[in-house]
Amino acid sequence: MSLLCPQSRVQQSLRQSYQSRKLSTSIYQDPTGKDIILWEEIVGAFKGADNSSQYDSEDFAFCTSKEFDLPTTEPRPQTTPNDAIGGSQLHGHSSITHPSVDNNNHSSVVTNTPVSASPDADRIADLIAKADRGDMDAQIELRDAYETGKGLTMDHTSAMKYFRKAANRSHAMAQYRIGLLYQHGRGVEQNSGKATEWFRKADAQDLPQAQCQLGLVECSRREISSAMSYFLKAAKHGHAESEFHIAMLFKRGQGVRLNFEKAIECLRKAIEDDPGYEVALFEMGMMYYQGEGVPLDFPKAEELFVKAGNLGNVDGRRSLGDMYRNGRQGVAQDSVRAMEWFHSAADQNDMESQFTLGVMYDNGEGVVRDSSKAMEWYLGAAGQQHVEACFCIGVLYYDGWGGRPRDLAKAKEWFYRAAQRRHFEANDYLAKCGGQRVQLPCLV
Repeated sequence: MSLLCPQSRVQQSLRQSYQSRKLSTSIYQDPTGKDIILWEEIVGAFKGADNSSQYDSEDFAFCTSKEFDLPTTEPRPQTTPNDAIGGSQLHGHSSITHPSVDNNNHSSVVTNTPVSASPDADRIADLIAKADRGDMDAQIELRDAYETGKGLTMDHTSAMKYFRKAANRSHAMAQYRIGLLYQHGRGVEQNSGKATEWFRKADAQDLPQAQCQLGLVECSRREISSAMSYFLKAAKHGHAESEFHIAMLFKRGQGVRLNFEKAIECLRKAIEDDPGYEVALFEMGMMYYQGEGVPLDFPKAEELFVKAGNLGNVDGRRSLGDMYRNGRQGVAQDSVRAMEWFHSAADQNDMESQFTLGVMYDNGEGVVRDSSKAMEWYLGAAGQQHVEACFCIGVLYYDGWGGRPRDLAKAKEWFYRAAQRRHFEANDYLAKCGGQRVQLPCLV
């Protein structure tokens, strides 16, 4: 399998929208042209795309080398927050909805948490009887009840049983869901090979969710040409996640030439096909935030981050915190708002937001200075190996915090942890506490 790859690397600003990046020098010429995927094919896969646009077929070249990074494999499923925050006075508070696990535009969500419901014993008993007699509708309804915990105790093993009954009768979605159970090891032993087999069965019936998963499998194998083919098949159905992955390949120049305009077009199509796709909303916001493929526009980035954040996207929430903390052209500095968004991200266990909250409480940014709360948030980040948080904890113990006397023994312990991770200032403080310096590499 030949691989889509860029022809050359250019060390210029990422804000230049049409550049190439050299990831290999081993060029492969395919005389049949079978593996060549032109941008026009991608345009044709997107409903409503402007086929009159002029694109360069040289965006795609081939090589046998596999020296490139993988794209983001799948958007993280987000839990629905109970307290959405409006990111600006124009947007205010937004109601939050979250796509169900069967959303046709997402292919990788597997339910982890049961949803509480009052079980109807007679109805469930009737479903089981019908399913065991071969009623496919009952089999599908029953496996959903087992997998999600709606009306039954969550039981992936039982879900697999009824998935198989439906899958053996060529039910494409059941085949796909069996693939997910094998992929994640739910109700069965994790087995990537079997997962791929089931995805292929569903792909044979043109199920876009399975096609997207096969694209991700090919990405994991670094077969980007094959991955792109699967993403294109799914994109023809308006599958937002596949459109998102195509966008990320263009944005990062992975397997194709770096091209921000094309990334923007694919992201727009993903959002059009699924307006609640929070990961795509965040990435589109980043394009405006960094001026990649579009003019630099902080208010537009803010708008998109708000939409993503209100849908539970932790990156969007953290980014809003950063914007309001520092202020940007067209977006006023607002420490109170920054605190709100950092809190919402920190509650999702985002270590950078936890650390930033520690700093803000430590310095009294937007709040009354509170070293106890600073310590609380620093500890949360340090528990996730945040080096700067370890250093800041050491400083609090070194200076004394919350009315407590200084504690050089604990300060030394935390400075040592930070110094082990190459924090040079922590190494200096370690010596001040009477500890032995950690041998660190010299800066050249």
